[in-house]
Amino acid sequence: LKIPQSRETRWFVPTAALTAFETAEQFWASMGLLGREPDMVDWLPKSVGLNRQERVGLESGAQLRELRRSIGGMQRPSSVARALKRFPDSVTSVAARIWNGASGAAVSDYLERRSSIHSPISSHRLIELGVERGPALGQWLERIEAAIWDGELDLDDSSSVTRMEQRIRLSR
Repeated sequence: LKIPQSRETRWFVPTAALTAFETAEQFWASMGLLGREPDMVDWLPKSVGLNRQERVGLESGAQLRELRRSIGGMQRPSSVARALKRFPDSVTSVAARIWNGASGAAVSDYLERRSSIHSPISSHRLIELGVERGPALGQWLERIEAAIWDGELDLDDSSSVTRMEQRIRLSR
């Protein structure tokens, strides 16, 4: 990656940004994650000529930077997952590498666990349990996922899944 030259003198490349990336999108994500200029996403892309993917990295990094403190303070893993799942992998992976403290640990935990988080109760099964199609179905899928993240639903324990199904059935 060649770092573009800019006529803007108000931006600099933090050292961590030079070591945290493998792609141009990750470099720009690190700039957004570490940036100190609140309006950087407005003027920097024009200044250095970013393509769409690079701009998404920068903008997503800046948006995630705004959530850093709150992510570090979240008590429930499901809250962290809900906050992070809207960000591209390129951004969350860089955040896990360059953030330290509680926020870095929360992002790292999210990245390590997310591939193992899958609902043992399908939308088809939810309908069998009496959940109506539409928003209620999506809400139950989100509740189930949150319960898994928070350790309230154990995927390896069939009695845990049965209890969740009973809870769904009783909520109708």
